[in-house]
Amino acid sequence: PFADCDRKGAKIMFENCRAKISMEELIGTKEEKSENSYEGIILMYDPKTECIYLNLEETDLSKISLDVSYRCTVFLGEEAEECVGRVRERFLGKSGNILILQIENGFYKININ
Repeated sequence: PFADCDRKGAKIMFENCRAKISMEELIGTKEEKSENSYEGIILMYDPKTECIYLNLEETDLSKISLDVSYRCTVFLGEEAEECVGRVRERFLGKSGNILILQIENGFYKININ
């Protein structure tokens, strides 16, 4: 299922990779931390702005808080990488529910087995 996940050159681009986001940290809000996670396909990763453009599957965008840090797990076949970021934008676009995640701490590899 991850055969289309694209890794170009030295920079990891993540296009067409599956990803999952889940709440990491609440920021200045009385909202309770949710254990929900949301999955989708990465449309694009922009290394200059350090933003991930994610097409979320079957998600009500209003459930995704703008006052929360999210952990994003990107699945790369047998491997995965994670980052933490904040939602910069969320909107309904031509290809579905779009979320733009601004990465705050770079990527690091994790063990998914």
